[in-house]
Amino acid sequence: MQYFDRFTPRATAWVSKEPLEHMEKIPELMRHLSDLGVYQYLYTNGLHATDENLQILQDCGLNEIRFNLQATEFSQKIISRMAEAKKYIKHLVVEVPMFTACYDNLVKHHDQIVDIGIDQLNLNELQIGPANIVMFAESEGELYRHRGMGHISPVIGQELVTKIKKLDWGCWVNNCSNNLKYFRDRRKHGK
Repeated sequence: MQYFDRFTPRATAWVSKEPLEHMEKIPELMRHLSDLGVYQYLYTNGLHATDENLQILQDCGLNEIRFNLQATEFSQKIISRMAEAKKYIKHLVVEVPMFTACYDNLVKHHDQIVDIGIDQLNLNELQIGPANIVMFAESEGELYRHRGMGHISPVIGQELVTKIKKLDWGCWVNNCSNNLKYFRDRRKHGK
């Protein structure tokens, strides 16, 4: 029987700049959360997704691993590591920000990604910060600020999501738009 109180999360994400750079800190807590029945997913750029680390994550009860292939500009080495991860972790997800270069990379690597057999493709609306606003304004065109969240994103992002969703990925394709996140958070907080 699993014990849950109102403070026990049902799911938790392992996120930071790159969680797999801190493998010495992860196993004990991950095992504990797994023993509590908490669903766990981890975000990675894939650079440290070695067989050894993936085996440790499997042994500790990680349920899902999410690769941001755009972080390495769809490196062939990382796509191969993602295929290896499928052997260790039950749910394999590709999660990328939607902008023109990422769209082009997804289309270019479509067949490879489908052949790996991912379980889900998450298409995040790109959120632009002060350090890169000029660059993205030049490459992506018109930008907008989400009224509720304040995020700045390219207008073209949702058009790119629609194009990606028309391709057969063999899995669920999730549109992680600013609107979706805004209304999910409002509902979560009873607003």
